[in-house]
Amino acid sequence: MHLPPGYFRPFDRIYEAVTADIEAHARSLAPPDHEWLSRLIVTFKKERQLWNERLELAGYRVRWGRLETNLLRLAAGAYLHVAYDLPRAMADDWPGLGNWVDGPDEYRAESIFLALSPTFPKNFHLAARSLSMFGWPSAATRLLPLRFFSDYADAPMDRLRLAAWSHARVLATNPALRPTIEKRMVEALTAGLEDASDWRPWRIARWLRPPREAVFEAKVAIPAVVMAAMPPLAAGLVAGLTAGAVMWLLLEFRARQEAAKDMQASFIHDWGRLLSDYMDVAVRDPESFGRYRRDRRIALGLEPSGSPRG
Repeated sequence: MHLPPGYFRPFDRIYEAVTADIEAHARSLAPPDHEWLSRLIVTFKKERQLWNERLELAGYRVRWGRLETNLLRLAAGAYLHVAYDLPRAMADDWPGLGNWVDGPDEYRAESIFLALSPTFPKNFHLAARSLSMFGWPSAATRLLPLRFFSDYADAPMDRLRLAAWSHARVLATNPALRPTIEKRMVEALTAGLEDASDWRPWRIARWLRPPREAVFEAKVAIPAVVMAAMPPLAAGLVAGLTAGAVMWLLLEFRARQEAAKDMQASFIHDWGRLLSDYMDVAVRDPESFGRYRRDRRIALGLEPSGSPRG
C-alpha cells in the first residue's frame, strides 16, 4: 500500500523547519563535528524519501492510512522518524567508528545530539498552532483557549529521542544482530500504532464537521430571504437573532473542535508511551518481543495478536 502525499505533508512541513534549525546548528560547529552532523542530515532526508517504498513499512502505512486528521498523521510521521529512522541513521555513522575514528568521539557527538533537543518540541508546538492543522474555524475563534499537541506529545517524544541514542549504540556495536533487531523494530513500530488504535478506537472525523448544517442553513439562509419582505424594525430583529445563532454555532463548533483535539492528543500520548516500551524491548531483547507484546495486549484488555517469539 502506498499513501497519498497528503498523509506525509503534515510531517514534511514541520521537518523542513526542524532541518533548517539543525543545519544552522551544524554551521556553527567546527570540523569534524560539522561534517558528522551534516552527514546525519543527508541520511535523514534519504530515509524520509523511502517511507512510501520500503516493504517492511507496508503494515505501518496501512494503519497510517486509517488516521483521519492532520494531527494524527503528523504524529505517525514523527514517531516513525524518531523511533526508527533516527537510531538507524546514527548507527550508520556512529561516532568513533568507521569514517569517524578521528572524531567526533561518542561523548562529543552525544552532546551535539542533546543540544538539538529543544528543536523538536519548539517546531511541534508551532505546528500545533497552524491553521492548516485544524482548518478555518481556528481563525474564526482564534482567541479561545487552545490545548496544543506538544502538551501531550513532549513526554513520549523526549523519551523516544533519548532512547534513539542508546538504540543506535546497540545497532552500531552489534553488527551481527543488527538485521534481527531492525526487523523487531519495524514490528514494534507497527504494533505501537495497531495496539493503541485497538485499545481506544478513535473516530475523529465526525467531530470536525460543522454542527447542525441543516440548522445553520435554516437560521441563516431563510431569514436572509424573509428580511427583504419585512419592515425595517422586524428585519433588524431577525438580523440580530440570526447573528446570535451564527455566534452560537461558532462557539459550539469550537467546543467540539477542542474536544476533538483533546481526544487526539490523549491518543497520541498513549500511542507514544506504548511505542516507547515496545521499541525498547525490540532493541534490547528482540527474541522476547513477541511474548512481551502478547502480554501487553492482554494487560490492555485486548485479544493476543500473533504468536509469541521467545
